Amino acid sequence: MSILSWHRPTWDAQFATGRVPASLLLSGARGSGVKEFGMAVAAALLCATPTTQGMACGTCDDCRWTAAGRHPDLLLLGEVAVPDADKEDDAPKEQEDPEKPREKEKHLIPVNDIRSVIAFFQVTPNRERARVVVMAPAEWMNPAAANSLLKVLEEPPPRAHLVLVSHTPARLPATVRSRCVSVRLPKPSSAEAQVWLEDQGVRAPGLVLHQLGGSPLAHTELRETYWDARSRLLPLVSENPARRRSAELLGLADSIELGDAHRLLHTWCADLLGSTCGLPARYHPDFQPALDKLAPATPRKRLLSYESRLRASRRWLDHPLNPKLAVEDLLLGYLAIFEGA
Repeated sequence: MSILSWHRPTWDAQFATGRVPASLLLSGARGSGVKEFGMAVAAALLCATPTTQGMACGTCDDCRWTAAGRHPDLLLLGEVAVPDADKEDDAPKEQEDPEKPREKEKHLIPVNDIRSVIAFFQVTPNRERARVVVMAPAEWMNPAAANSLLKVLEEPPPRAHLVLVSHTPARLPATVRSRCVSVRLPKPSSAEAQVWLEDQGVRAPGLVLHQLGGSPLAHTELRETYWDARSRLLPLVSENPARRRSAELLGLADSIELGDAHRLLHTWCADLLGSTCGLPARYHPDFQPALDKLAPATPRKRLLSYESRLRASRRWLDHPLNPKLAVEDLLLGYLAIFEGA
């Protein structure tokens, strides 16, 4: 597993010797490669023939097993966890309870998972090198899980390594953070991120990077539905929709996905708020002239209130409600900003 170019200085400075602390907390912006760095650390610990720079060779059996998430001395929790295909195939899907939310959807790592970590570390490594747990993102732990983890952090077993990956480390209890060696990973520069996106074959990497707030590895989140919604929604919201084309705007509720509508409206309002203060667009620079024209007619207090509402509404994006009604509610809230303005 290779190290991204913008993380190579951090690796060379702190990990090239092959010495990895028993408890490591890696933090950085989502989509900047923090999770990938954590997996690279795990691969290096488990590799049979690491390089002189302390990295995994990428060719031995251990590296192949790690890349597949199937190494016997590796335990993955959270977003990095690989589902057991055999168990999924054998599961009687018709008996699943549709009303019961899945653990991943609840964004929680429960205490039972931490108990499995404790049991995992108590076993001698199969390959005689190390036992490694990667948890990403660590802030998914509920309070009981975080408290149980303290037992491992205070007295780590020999050859045991816990790698915590967090995008918002402040959400972790101070008792957990203080017992880990913390490493903050940088985001790439705009030039580095664009080069990386071009190497991945991404079209219009500059515009993509603006949509993602400078986090290139999140580019897979922007599906074709997002770009289609953007091409139809932004030309309408860039006008004063309380006086023009409001019916056309509400008509989009049938054909735009809730997640795309929420993301577009949130980033648009962030740019519009910036324009009211004379700042350039961060997410939609190709709409800068429209933003500058709309900003003087925008009631700033109402815009701030709506932006706060968008932030609060993130928690129900995955709820099984009526998506069309939810999109209509978001659009009506935007229209209300300009009522009587």
